[in-house]
Amino acid sequence: MEIKEHIHLQKLIALEERIEYYYIVNDSKKDDEGNLDFITDLRRKCSADPTHRIGKHYMQTLNHLWHQYRITGNMKETI
Repeated sequence: MEIKEHIHLQKLIALEERIEYYYIVNDSKKDDEGNLDFITDLRRKCSADPTHRIGKHYMQTLNHLWHQYRITGNMKETI
């Protein structure tokens, strides 16, 4: 039996990595820490339950954070 992965899990992992990168580069800003905690909690919920439904407002927040923590170029080369 194959265990399915949450549809947004890979994007949540990538966003979590982006925020961690900004957290390190920008000397640990409080906003970055709060955003990182939010995404980590949501990623854990989605990892535990592949059918977890992310609400509309959470999706809007995720989209906003995705653009806020944008990294140009190949992220693996910048770390």
